[in-house]
Amino acid sequence: MCPSYMATREEKHTTRGRANALRAAMSGGLSTNNFTSEDLIDVLDLCLECKSCKSECPSDVDMAKIKYEYLYQHHKTHKIPLRSKIVADIHKISSLSAPLAPIANLFNRSTPVKFLFEKTVGFDRNRPAPKVVRQTFEKWFEGHESTSPTPRGKVVLFHDTFLNFNHPSIGISQPEYLKLLDSKWLY
Repeated sequence: MCPSYMATREEKHTTRGRANALRAAMSGGLSTNNFTSEDLIDVLDLCLECKSCKSECPSDVDMAKIKYEYLYQHHKTHKIPLRSKIVADIHKISSLSAPLAPIANLFNRSTPVKFLFEKTVGFDRNRPAPKVVRQTFEKWFEGHESTSPTPRGKVVLFHDTFLNFNHPSIGISQPEYLKLLDSKWLY
């Protein structure tokens, strides 16, 4: 079941609702400018591209793939929204924020900044920004090598932006488990 539908319980956020909106756009049934209509953008915006629709739909509809194509066509003639650019560059933004973590966190949690982000970017002011840490997982990992002289195997930890810059304690705890397994760990 579509996670955005489960959260909103609105028909337009089901695969059927999205397919109907696309069909209406193709047949001229939406408001002006059919494919650039805010109605269609609103319907596709909450699609998380999780592909649960593809696995559950008897017609094998892949709404994520349809959304990719729609956004590609849409962005050929319209600017990419600032919100999308910020989310796409979150790794870069986090890497610039990490050395100034206390200041960045204070800045991101201030009421005027949250209000400004809501009005200009579309980030809800009630949703807290992820806390940035100064000691990233990568920085921590550089000073910690696997201590097992003859490990039984190798384990690779694939870390992402949020583990590295926001929740390194999750990654830092993993080598402790791997020591118990007598494994060499890499990242």
